Amino acid sequence: MKLEETKNLITLKIIKQGCRSSQGSSSVHVMFNKKVYYIRLANEECLKYPIGTTISLIYDNTFDYLYKPDGLKRNKYRVLFSSAFLLLSIIPWNRLISTFSKDE
Repeated sequence: MKLEETKNLITLKIIKQGCRSSQGSSSVHVMFNKKVYYIRLANEECLKYPIGTTISLIYDNTFDYLYKPDGLKRNKYRVLFSSAFLLLSIIPWNRLISTFSKDE
């Protein structure tokens, strides 16, 4: 989270809310520098920000987008899951099974 801590948080007012109860993506819209930005959020998180409330976001001026700092928690879990899946997929299962079945 060190990268996120070096940038300034901007508090913005929610102008539109689009929370979905199904598996679809939920979002809120904010106005910043005379431009409307679309911020994707999980449904539970989206429900916390009705129209008129404020949300703290980080602005990335290099790529012109706003995002909610989350400490990169989701990315760590995705990397862990992907690594475990990759490791399990490269194990030569056919050889291991045939080796163990020959021993018996």
